Amino acid sequence: MNPQNPRDLLGSYALGGLTDEEKESLFQAALRDQSLFDELVREERVRLALLDPDNRALLDRAMRQEPEPAIAEKFAAWFRQPRHFGLLAVAAALAVTIFVWTGSLGTRLAVPLDPTRAPALSMLSVQSSEAPEVPQHDFAQLFQLSPKRRVAVRLGLNKPGNTPEYRIGEPIRIGLSIESDANCVLLDREGDLSVVRLFPNKFMSSTLVRGPQTLFVPPAGQGNMTVAGPPGLHELRLVVVPPDVTLDASAPASWADKASVVTRTYRVLAAPGQ
Repeated sequence: MNPQNPRDLLGSYALGGLTDEEKESLFQAALRDQSLFDELVREERVRLALLDPDNRALLDRAMRQEPEPAIAEKFAAWFRQPRHFGLLAVAAALAVTIFVWTGSLGTRLAVPLDPTRAPALSMLSVQSSEAPEVPQHDFAQLFQLSPKRRVAVRLGLNKPGNTPEYRIGEPIRIGLSIESDANCVLLDREGDLSVVRLFPNKFMSSTLVRGPQTLFVPPAGQGNMTVAGPPGLHELRLVVVPPDVTLDASAPASWADKASVVTRTYRVLAAPGQ
């Protein structure tokens, strides 16, 4: 396989046969070549479909019982069934979030709004109603950590740009992608004001994320959040540590050398008429 020809990598992408370096090479090439990007989107749909246990069981049964031409026909026929359109639609929706290249910043996750429900949640209501494991003011210490990447993690918003703008009450959605098992916390802060903990939250109560996985805040099927005030520059901070490390926000010095820290900023504007 010639790594200089990205199309040679496509055939192995959906089957999970590429190394991290080969995937990175393919992603970068696709973001320079629209036709290659379109092909990669199609392969991503196949990859996501193959991750589904029911699909894998279907293929396994077909491979044991039928000659090779019938395998492809049976798989295609299965997807044509109306009751399976939902899975294909989800795969297609996720496929368009592949990656947005931002030069020296590396790969950054693009996050679509959730069309399944109208915006109904305020950013503050996403927080868990349970008392956090540590006092909320201790979360502010995590904003003193220097940004760094020790593992492959990405953080995204549903608007492009280094510092997108939102008006109070406008829908917002956040995505985080973790390549391996990890303990994570996602925080939002405006200036030096109080910190909002967006993950873990009332939908996902544990800091433990099993990778590789992409999570949305709010989760898929829960609609979007609405931006909370006050107006000003907000900073998102994703802190990730290995799964055997306790993410103790009251004592970051005990685990800071093992952490990956990713930040994004966005600006909140006053609602129209305010």
